[in-house]
Amino acid sequence: MKNINDTVIKNGFCIGCGVCSALAPDRYITEMDEYGLYKSHSIDSIDSIQNKIILKNKKIEELACPFSENAANETQLADYFLGDAPHNHEIVGRYTNLYAGWVGDQSIRDKASSGGIARWIGLKLKEKGLVDGVIQVCSNEVTAESGGALFEYRVCETKDEIIRAATSAYYPVTLDKVLKQIKGSNKKYLFVGLPCFVKSIRLMALQNAEEISSIAYTLSIFCGHLKSAAYAEMIAWQIGYTPEKIKSINFRGKTEGIKASIKRYEVTGPDGVKSELSSKLFGTNYGLGFFKPLACDFCDDVFGETADVVIGDAWLPKYVKDHKGTSLVISRNPEIDALIAEASEQEVLFMDKLTPSQVIQSQAGSYRHRTDGLRWRLWKYSAEYEWVPVKRIKKNLRALFVRRKKIYTMRYKISSISHEMFLNAKRRESLEYFYKRMRPLANEYKYKMRFEWKTIQAAIGRKIKKMIRA
Repeated sequence: MKNINDTVIKNGFCIGCGVCSALAPDRYITEMDEYGLYKSHSIDSIDSIQNKIILKNKKIEELACPFSENAANETQLADYFLGDAPHNHEIVGRYTNLYAGWVGDQSIRDKASSGGIARWIGLKLKEKGLVDGVIQVCSNEVTAESGGALFEYRVCETKDEIIRAATSAYYPVTLDKVLKQIKGSNKKYLFVGLPCFVKSIRLMALQNAEEISSIAYTLSIFCGHLKSAAYAEMIAWQIGYTPEKIKSINFRGKTEGIKASIKRYEVTGPDGVKSELSSKLFGTNYGLGFFKPLACDFCDDVFGETADVVIGDAWLPKYVKDHKGTSLVISRNPEIDALIAEASEQEVLFMDKLTPSQVIQSQAGSYRHRTDGLRWRLWKYSAEYEWVPVKRIKKNLRALFVRRKKIYTMRYKISSISHEMFLNAKRRESLEYFYKRMRPLANEYKYKMRFEWKTIQAAIGRKIKKMIRA
C-alpha cells in the first residue's frame, strides 16, 4: 500500500485536518492554499526510499489520516470506542438516545447555532469536573494589517470563553497547532469538531498518540460539507465588504419571525456590522456545493458515527419554524446521556425523544448525497483519479436513475469550478465576473432539482392513488 502523500494528498483528498503535520512535523506541513483551503503536503526532503521506510514502520500519521486507506473506518472505530451503546442502527450508527430540544437558558440559546445543546454540554462537563475545558473553533477578529484566518481552533477553559466560542463556522480550520499545544497536558478536554476531525482524534487514540491523551470526550457537529475561506468572502462581498476588509463574520444570526433554516449572515468591517438573510444571497444554497473540498464528496459519515455525542439542526417540520433553533442530538456516551436526562427532568433542557427514522429525515439531503450519490461518484470518478478513498459504501453504476445522476454530476462540476472562478474574480476585483460564470450553472442545477421534485411528487401521488384503490 502507498502512503498518504501518494494517495490522499497528491490526488486532492486532503481535508486539511493537520493531523499528519502535528504527528510528523519533520515530514508534513499544513497550510492554507490560494483557494482558501487547508492542505497538507510532504516536505521536499522526503524521497522515495524514506517513503518506503515510513510505510514499513507504519508511521502513526499513516494510520491517523481520516481518508487514508491504512486507517480504520468509522464502523470499526465505533465498535471499539462506543461498543457499550445499547442500540446499533444500520444508518444512524451506535446510540443510547436520540433527541431534539433546546436549552432553557436563553442567554446560551440566543448565541448558539441551534438549540444551544452543544455549548451546554461543554459547560456542564466543566461544571461537573469531568473536563478542564473545551477544544473548539473560535472566531478571530482580523485587521487589514494582521490578515490571517477568520476562525481557528483554541482551548477554552473559562465559562466565558466556552460561551463566546463560534457558532457554526462555515470556514476551514486545522488541528496541528492546538494538538501541539495540548500535547503532554495533564488536563482533560471535550473536543468539538466535524465528523472527519473526530475520526482523526479516534484514530490517534487507537495508536495511543500523546497528542490527544488529554481529550476525554468528543462531540461531532452534523456536516453537509466543509467550505473554503472563499465562502465567507463571497458572502461579505455581496453584503458590502470586499474580501480584504472582513474583520469577522457570524454565519448563524437569528431573526425573529424567520424560520431557523434561513440564516442571517453578519459581517463586521471598517464601517461596522452589515447583515443579510441567506435566502437573499447568491450561492448560499448548500445543495449547490460552492467551495466544497473534494474530500467532502467522498465522505460517508453522515451522523458523526465515531463521536460520544453528535449535535446538529433539527430540520424537521415540528421545529424548523422556531427562529431560536432546535438541536438534534445523538447521544452515545452514558455519562453525557445521564447529564441530558437529569437536566431534562429538572427542565433545564427541553428534550423530545426521536426515532432513527426522524433523525434520518432531518438529514435526508445529506444522507442521499453520501449514500446513493457516493456510490455513483465512486464509479464515475475512480477512473479520473489515480486513487480514491476506500469507503464502506461500494461503487455502483446503477445506484441511481439517469436524472439523479445528472444532478450529482452537476453538483460535482459546480464545486470544482467555483474555486477557480472566485479566485479569478478576486484577481480581477470583480464579483460580477463570478456571477457571470456561476449563475448559468446554478440556474441549470435549480431547474434539474425542480424537475426532480415534480417527478418525486408525481410518483408519491401515483402510490397514494394505488393504495386508495386497493
